[in-house]
Amino acid sequence: MEKNNYKLPPLNSYLLKNIIFSMENQDTIGYLDLENAEVVEISDIKDPVVVKESKKSDKLVSLSILKNKDRFLALPPWGSIEGFKIREQFIKDVKNPVYKKTLNHVFHNGRGVFRKFKQILKENPIIERQWLEFKSNYMKAIVTNWYKECEGYVNLINLEEEIEELPNDLLVSDFRFSTEYSLNDKKQIDELKTKVLSELNKYESLIVQRRQKLLISPKYIVAYNLEEEIIGYIEWEKIDNELVEITSYGVDINYRGLGVLDFLIDKFIRQSAREKFEKVLLYKSEKLQEFDEINQNNKFLCNFGYSIIDIVNWNLDEDSSELMDV
Repeated sequence: MEKNNYKLPPLNSYLLKNIIFSMENQDTIGYLDLENAEVVEISDIKDPVVVKESKKSDKLVSLSILKNKDRFLALPPWGSIEGFKIREQFIKDVKNPVYKKTLNHVFHNGRGVFRKFKQILKENPIIERQWLEFKSNYMKAIVTNWYKECEGYVNLINLEEEIEELPNDLLVSDFRFSTEYSLNDKKQIDELKTKVLSELNKYESLIVQRRQKLLISPKYIVAYNLEEEIIGYIEWEKIDNELVEITSYGVDINYRGLGVLDFLIDKFIRQSAREKFEKVLLYKSEKLQEFDEINQNNKFLCNFGYSIIDIVNWNLDEDSSELMDV
């Protein structure tokens, strides 16, 4: 009997989803049926599998996978070892310092790592969604690499979603940004400002406090979470018709690394542009390093610990977001 020359079927989004689902099913062993381009599962390698005889026939046949190794391709292994690896990689990419530390502690101490890992993510829906997207992209990459190893090339068609890196940027739907704030909001801003000042070294704190005493009519742009709590702010004041100064800024420690400050500064600079200002003056703290990530396009001209942001150049950046306009 002539042996069939099977090839990998096109990896469309439907097949990709089924492969990943089978990999994660710890109760069965998954195989790719190269004849019918379908995933099949068995409980034991000695068990027969019932499949269609061929694509052109609806006749069902019972086959032994061991005796038809050319037709059935074992899916990539996925067990506890792989589960540890993916979680370890995710923790490395987490930017929020609080949850990064907590997840690291759970991951390297005691039993029940997977259960505790899941419980911690439940505490912060944003981090949890980042994990789910990271895991999805990670699994897609494993399957496509497996295709390359098996056939020497990847036949990717009709894939609905591109494989991407873990997005560490802000999930816009989880926050609200505004230039309007109440007296109670101002109290929350002051409380957050006190926490931020406590993180600075002695001299930085004195500089910021001294500037605070000189404020005449400060204004604010604030970030709210879904519970309408203020979790970030920018305080600013007009110096003259061309220049404004950011006199204080901060993000609650539980929300750092999510892009809140990026959106606040982008919103503030676009607001300043509409009010015809040309430059923004900012004292950059050594402790709060989040602005370093924004500075990758050399938009800041640094001078003695202060940064000057050119508003016109900032707004020429097509990647800056317009989503936060109010």
